[in-house]
Amino acid sequence: MKSLQRSLCALLLLALSISLALAQESTVIRGAGSGVVLPLLQQIVVASGTEAALELATTGTAAGFTALCDGTADLAGATRIISPAEEAACDAAGVTFQEVLLGHHILAVIANPADDFQTCLAVDVLNTIFTPAAAATVNNWNQVSESNPDLALSLAIPTADSLTYAQLDDLIRGDGLRSDALSGTPADIIAAVSSTPGTLGVVDLAAAQAALGAVKLVNLNTSAAGCTTPDAAAAENGTYNAALPLYVYLNPATTAAVQPVLAYLVSGAADVEVANAGFSPVSPGAQLNNSRVASGEVVGRLFSRSAVEFIIPGTLTGEVRVAGSGSLFDYFKQVSDGLIEGRQELTFTYRMDGDAGGVRRLCNGEADVIITTTPLSAEQNALCTANNITPISFTMGTQAAVLVGNAADEFTQCLTREQLITVWGAAATGTDTWSALGTDFAETPLTLFAAGEGSELNDILLDQPGVPVVPIRSDIEFNADALYRAAATSNVEGALALLSWAEYQSVLANNQTRLHLVSVDNGSGCVAPSLETIADGSYALTQTTTLVASQAALASINVQSYLWSLYTDSNYASLAARGLIGTDFSRLSDLRVSLQDSFDAAALAARQAAEAAAEATPDPAAEATPAATAEAGS
Repeated sequence: MKSLQRSLCALLLLALSISLALAQESTVIRGAGSGVVLPLLQQIVVASGTEAALELATTGTAAGFTALCDGTADLAGATRIISPAEEAACDAAGVTFQEVLLGHHILAVIANPADDFQTCLAVDVLNTIFTPAAAATVNNWNQVSESNPDLALSLAIPTADSLTYAQLDDLIRGDGLRSDALSGTPADIIAAVSSTPGTLGVVDLAAAQAALGAVKLVNLNTSAAGCTTPDAAAAENGTYNAALPLYVYLNPATTAAVQPVLAYLVSGAADVEVANAGFSPVSPGAQLNNSRVASGEVVGRLFSRSAVEFIIPGTLTGEVRVAGSGSLFDYFKQVSDGLIEGRQELTFTYRMDGDAGGVRRLCNGEADVIITTTPLSAEQNALCTANNITPISFTMGTQAAVLVGNAADEFTQCLTREQLITVWGAAATGTDTWSALGTDFAETPLTLFAAGEGSELNDILLDQPGVPVVPIRSDIEFNADALYRAAATSNVEGALALLSWAEYQSVLANNQTRLHLVSVDNGSGCVAPSLETIADGSYALTQTTTLVASQAALASINVQSYLWSLYTDSNYASLAARGLIGTDFSRLSDLRVSLQDSFDAAALAARQAAEAAAEATPDPAAEATPAATAEAGS
């Protein structure tokens, strides 16, 4: 059994029955559940000033949910979300619930401020450092990585009976942690880390934040999102996985007396009790959601909606028809190939005949899903409506083509779309100086760097609305390494390099000098690329890819499985490699919630259509009137 489980069991035995009478009021709030959550809830109830009596029984999270669903508890404290099976038990008993997030217990790794090499640790590195076997093999930071300095490695960890130890042990493979580490209180750990370079410590985030300056936080790479700073928002969106949520589930039918407690909680005043107990308060976004629960606006799952994932069946039979633009086609094909693997009776038909062709197929009922880079026009929507097709859209994200020029070239500070097409288009092959663009340009030799002839960035650069995409010129130097393209441009006057926005960020991180960003004039003045100008569309060299499905197709388990697969955590690394803006890891859960809502709406529409069709079908028995029978007999 992992230490997290052991720790929770210890807390269960330690606080087997907590009971608090706040007043002689006859109203009683009955609570059960986690021994981590209930003591905090008790402090919040005391601070709220409610006149109700509170009776708490520390039974563990699972038993707390059982008590909530069988009606023997009005609320349940939990360190995890309610499972589908437990939710079904509540449904069967006619018990509804409300979900409130109290806070988090967030694990924080701290280092000495002098340790410049300690900025982010991946889970694999944590395992290398903290596993029990490492005591004999890893005692210097250059044994962790050759790029690290020759510096003695020492560790300071919480005592084995603490919740922080349990979380760290749960993160590390195997059972237990290395035995040569200093074990102590958060104050002991902070003192050891602050006084000795090369020492790595683990405490709760609240303690780490109170000691910032004496120690520094180390980011962790615990998910597909990469290196992430620990905080409540990152814990809530899944980008920082070394965190334990603290939930309370309420039965709104029996807990009117807890309303003053809820009001106190959602006001933000309870953050004091949360912090004093060594936990981290929720983010402002979660605080707003708690307010929605307290007002009665939301019943059922709220914080955990995205965590209860759609289940892709092991067997799928039939065809999914995909049409439209070739944008991101390699990603869509990769995902469908993965879905087919092990499901040989499922097939995908791709007809990539452009945006207009895809919309035509969708509105004619010839495609289930289309890929498009332009919004549907009023005329196209009217065609779909005429054929009783309801299009539902899902954004995949935006790609941006970015140009960098040599810092010495004033004439490439801003270029028009027409000039870019003149310089980069196939017709320019053989043009070797910038003076070809006119007298305002120097006789400087023209040198261009791009990723490859098949790169989507080329199409984004050379795309003109309503005109077939111009092929890129063939005498460009192609190189897949963005850092090489940028470095070459910085060393060659008259050079331009084509990058994605993500590649440009890597160039900045590499501290490449002697470059400038090229602004683009699309008829309304020069606009430099930025997250803001890309998002609002004022920067011209962008392409937003959108999936559009018919609502009828969204009721199909095959289409549902395909769309869900496109937004899974496991496929995120491949999606992120496409350099999309607006589809970061933290948004995946929200996108999946949107998908589930669309699936539910499609299923409802299908049922309503079937019921309407049944009502419109004449009843043969109703038609057999006496007059009709007599006529038939005659």
